[in-house]
Amino acid sequence: MQGLASVFVHRTSRSAASLTRLQHYARILAEEAASNPVLMSELTPAFIQNLEQAVPLYDIGTIALPDHVVHKTGPLDPEERIVMQSHTTQGYELLQRVAESMGKPGEFLGMAMQLARSHHEQFNGKGYPDRLLSDGIPLAARIMTVIDTYEALRARRSYQPTLPHQTACEMILEASPGKFDPRLLEALRRCADKFDATFRQVID
Repeated sequence: MQGLASVFVHRTSRSAASLTRLQHYARILAEEAASNPVLMSELTPAFIQNLEQAVPLYDIGTIALPDHVVHKTGPLDPEERIVMQSHTTQGYELLQRVAESMGKPGEFLGMAMQLARSHHEQFNGKGYPDRLLSDGIPLAARIMTVIDTYEALRARRSYQPTLPHQTACEMILEASPGKFDPRLLEALRRCADKFDATFRQVID
């Protein structure tokens, strides 16, 4: 699995530090959300460990996309956007083939497949590729959506300016109604300072 993650880093503009930060954010948010009575039964130590280890594979489908889409610095046109969105199903299918070659998917690979396919789903059902709604979205993917958005707003990218911590949090907590699981947003409010500390400590 480390090899697949390395291919992803090499193939895209993402840094190894960015993936490490995402792993830290995943653990921070999951451990904070585990105090919620609805989520606590699922957010076991084993779940959180599998989540942390699977995070680097969430965007693995990007390696199957053409260079002109992956590395485009400007806005995507409608056809390119459709191609880009296919990275979710491409990643799922790639990991599914890996799992089949091993006999059957264990908990780790099963979670990695959930992350790859569903990290662009939205709590209000307006995401992709399956337009899943609310708790129909796997919890691991609901966590991934929050932390991936935070990292995207803060990380250095060629096509957008970086944002300070407070602004990034405001955009997630206030400016995106319906997109995220509200229980995870409450957890983020409580642990946001740890996100900022992680961003400052794990440097590109």
